[in-house]
Amino acid sequence: MTRSRRSTRGLRWREAGDEAANAMALATVSPAGAPSVRIVLLRGADQNGLVFHTHRLSRKGVEMDGRAEVALVLHWTRPIHRQVRVEGRVERLEDELSDAHFRDRPVGGRLSAWASPQSQVVSGRDELECRWAEARRRFPDDHIPRPPEWGGYRVVPETFEFWQGREDRVHDRIRFRRAGAAWVRERLAP
Repeated sequence: MTRSRRSTRGLRWREAGDEAANAMALATVSPAGAPSVRIVLLRGADQNGLVFHTHRLSRKGVEMDGRAEVALVLHWTRPIHRQVRVEGRVERLEDELSDAHFRDRPVGGRLSAWASPQSQVVSGRDELECRWAEARRRFPDDHIPRPPEWGGYRVVPETFEFWQGREDRVHDRIRFRRAGAAWVRERLAP
């Protein structure tokens, strides 16, 4: 996996007709078996898997550390009417790759990673503003290291499903599923 900005250039988000075309739904499962889904940003994709970053002590981080099976959905409506579903196992990204992505984030995003105890209850907006201001004081020169609890994850796919919408509702659905070292291609009925 290369640095995040380089690895996403080839994905050509803008060609999908949406500024947030790299937004994907990430589904995890709690220790009690309850599903949870939220939007994260796809930051890279290559032969090793799909990459995103988050706070590792957030709900999703805790759930992924406890149960590695996850699902992703990328969905684009107009003008292309496409969807990609991915099911697989998640693994923590190497620290050096997380560091590289963190350095590429805007200053505000890096400060927020220090300020926000993601998914934890806070007393109010004032607490978050104070925590952000403290992070700004702590790192006045914009040389902001990656917090130890913030990092990347790679989803190693077991299945990909590509959906192409059609006006006649006889959509195209193609699934690729891992079978050992090979991939099996299957057409699914819409």
